[in-house]
Amino acid sequence: MCPLEIDGCPQRIETLLTTRITDLETLLREKIDELDKRFQLNSSQVQNNTVMIAASLEKRLDSMNEFRLALSDGQKNYYSRPEHDLYSKAVEADLRILRESRAELTGMARQSSVLWAFAFSIISAALAIGSFIVHVLK
Repeated sequence: MCPLEIDGCPQRIETLLTTRITDLETLLREKIDELDKRFQLNSSQVQNNTVMIAASLEKRLDSMNEFRLALSDGQKNYYSRPEHDLYSKAVEADLRILRESRAELTGMARQSSVLWAFAFSIISAALAIGSFIVHVLK
């Protein structure tokens, strides 16, 4: 008898169907278990990768914070361009005042030299006139 005949062997068909269903259930359970293992493995890999990425990101953020601190220190310690311009104008004004006072002092020294030279010339002229008078009177 043929197992495909329904009327001739109903128990044989039932046995075949039961066996086939059992085989399919076993196969499905194996596949489900395999998928579950893969999922757990992938899940643990994702967690490991997440931990590594988090550590890497933390290092990167720390270095960025150090850079920000260095920039803020620079901004606190250094002065800006407008502050520099203001300061340099004040320094230039002070230098101009110093140059003018030095020029005045140099001019005064020259004036005193002129006065001394004038005094010596008057004395020389007086001596020359006195000498001429003495020479004429003799």
